[in-house]
Amino acid sequence: MVKIRIKMKGLCFKEPLFNLAVEGRKTQTRRVVKPQPDDGFEFDCFIQNGKQAQFSKENPHAPKNALLRGFWQYAQPRYKVGETLYLQEPYFVSQTGVVFYKFDNNGVQPSEQVHKKWENKLFMPEKFARYFIEITNVRCERLQDISDEDCAREGIWYNGYVYGSGVYDAYDNTPKRAFANLINSIEKGAWERNPYVFVYNFKIVKK
Repeated sequence: MVKIRIKMKGLCFKEPLFNLAVEGRKTQTRRVVKPQPDDGFEFDCFIQNGKQAQFSKENPHAPKNALLRGFWQYAQPRYKVGETLYLQEPYFVSQTGVVFYKFDNNGVQPSEQVHKKWENKLFMPEKFARYFIEITNVRCERLQDISDEDCAREGIWYNGYVYGSGVYDAYDNTPKRAFANLINSIEKGAWERNPYVFVYNFKIVKK
């Protein structure tokens, strides 16, 4: 029997968040549910067998004694519990086959990379990855429902003056406001839209 290897999926973070994840200080990430449920669907969202989220609303045309009075829509989380992902980061492969990583070089390009740019982390293949994570839990909620404890799991820390994540302008005087600034720095207006998100807990693992 020929064993088919399933291609491993990659995951991207901004550089400060990447470093926090590698250090084990960031153990959670939120990703917007796609597609979002249509207007009118209430928050009745759960993960079934780690594979799908369900959103429901009442069907006003159903008989009052109907066993099921709802409409349902479904969204599939991209990652499932137990799945291993690799962390993507900007990289460069020299003419001699040496792999350099931007997050290690403080933005300084190696001498063999004159006139060239770092490869886009979105297209980094698994074979060049240094770090791997395992998904330990998946759930679904509204973005603004995040707790202060989960803000810490997302990498928000307190430096004695303000809460922040190391990302430029992602600071404020409460964990949630700092997290809101962080999310808006990644996708403008995301916090105000308050979309449904999949919440992924993870841990660093060896390949």
